Amino acid sequence: NGRVFYNAVFPAGTEIDIRVNEISNQNAIFANQFAYARNLVRVKIDFSGTTKAVNMGSTFAGCVELRKAELIGASVPFSAIAALFQDCTKLETVTGTINANNLKNAFDKCYLLKDIRFAAESISSSINFAWSTQLTDESVQSIIDGLADLTGGTAQTLTLSTDVKAKLTEDQISAITGKNWTLA
Repeated sequence: NGRVFYNAVFPAGTEIDIRVNEISNQNAIFANQFAYARNLVRVKIDFSGTTKAVNMGSTFAGCVELRKAELIGASVPFSAIAALFQDCTKLETVTGTINANNLKNAFDKCYLLKDIRFAAESISSSINFAWSTQLTDESVQSIIDGLADLTGGTAQTLTLSTDVKAKLTEDQISAITGKNWTLA
């Protein structure tokens, strides 16, 4: 725990591989670990060694050189990923399947984000992709499939960039609004 690599300056082009192991009965906390680290271009995190929820809040926030994040075994639910990749302006790809709820600001200012996947119906709070104009069709469908059905509950908001919204089909819009989500 703590902010071990917070604001660290790594050598140019740094790639890091991490394995999360279950070491106690507590959830793993990675919050802020690499926030604002410089020169980090790729990170691979293997979660297959734990069954506990992992707090990833702001883990890579402000890593402006980060281009790829590989999440292995990420079907383990994240207890929080608020601001996980916030301000990662060069992030293009997140591999693996994200199973998370608290996504507030997780992808703010991810201008180059193209590829991302979510577990079915795992998203139950508002999510914002307003800056991500380059999302692939497969990524957009994964986001839609990832929205939890909130029928009878409090509506949440899915925010997409104008470019991405313009490409949505009527069926996709119906799927979003049919789950009690507002499309912005």
